Amino acid sequence: TMAASAAHISATTTSTRLDYLPVLRHMLPMPVRQHDKEGAPQVVELLREYSLTPEDWESISDLTGFQTKMTWGQDPRNGIAPATKAAITRLFNSEESHGRAHGGT
Repeated sequence: TMAASAAHISATTTSTRLDYLPVLRHMLPMPVRQHDKEGAPQVVELLREYSLTPEDWESISDLTGFQTKMTWGQDPRNGIAPATKAAITRLFNSEESHGRAHGGT
């Protein structure tokens, strides 16, 4: 089964689960882990690039999470301040309300 997540990206559900989601799991939080709130625009840009929402980001973490104490299994979103997560959501929503959602200008 093919799944289209963006106009220029298509993949089977298996390749999405095995190839895209683990990479997105680590890529999405990286800007805010390195730059706190100043990294929020980069996170929103990545979400837009892959036609994702902040809620999808949570789902990605749930789908790719593991029940382990090993460091490789830890949620990369851990340690991101709630205020920073809220800043991402606010920025995402404000851009969406101004017509920038999913490729708008």
